[in-house]
Amino acid sequence: MFKYNADSKFAAFIGRLADVFFLNLLWLAFSLPLVTIGASTVAAFGVCLKLAEGEDPPLARSFLKAFRESLGQGSLLWLLSAAAIYALYIDWQLALGPDDPPVLLIIASLVTTVLAFCALVYAYPISARYRNGLRKNLANSVRLCFRFPGRTFLLLLLLVFEAAIFSWNETMILFGIAVGPMILIYTVGLTARRIFADIERAGGTAAADRAAAPPDGKEAIDGQARG
Repeated sequence: MFKYNADSKFAAFIGRLADVFFLNLLWLAFSLPLVTIGASTVAAFGVCLKLAEGEDPPLARSFLKAFRESLGQGSLLWLLSAAAIYALYIDWQLALGPDDPPVLLIIASLVTTVLAFCALVYAYPISARYRNGLRKNLANSVRLCFRFPGRTFLLLLLLVFEAAIFSWNETMILFGIAVGPMILIYTVGLTARRIFADIERAGGTAAADRAAAPPDGKEAIDGQARG
């Protein structure tokens, strides 16, 4: 006979899945004005980073606090992200439009796509964890990609795999709507958290210049760690 054990790994998995579902609802609700998608995403990263550290924060309160703190910078980051995505879309339309596309144009599009990915993939978790300017967060994201290429490439493969799973069929599309964005965010957050931990344990900024230690004694990536 099956007995439910609240301390089992299965119970922990179900609990974490419930957290992801609730966070996804918060993310969707606070992204509805569209212009606030960036702030909502930074807030979601802030909570996911705490979950990745083994903490059990109050989800709604932590999300709302992070959302208020990141409203300005997060919104600007999203507008920049949206502009970059649209520019890449136009770029690839031009590159692949002709029957015999120029090789140099395809190479240029690939390079631009890689640089845009590097600038944005860690920018949101960096914004969630450290107090920096937007330009410095983008620069630090690029530096982390080049400092940890193996982890970043593995992260890219995981994101592509998850996106493919969520678009597999109608059932998975519905599941993707329910928890997909937060699973993608949590995946990036796990990788980013390991990188942040490595840098902070080293007592310096392996991907950026050395920064002043914040009040809690943690070394930041060109800025102070958020509380």
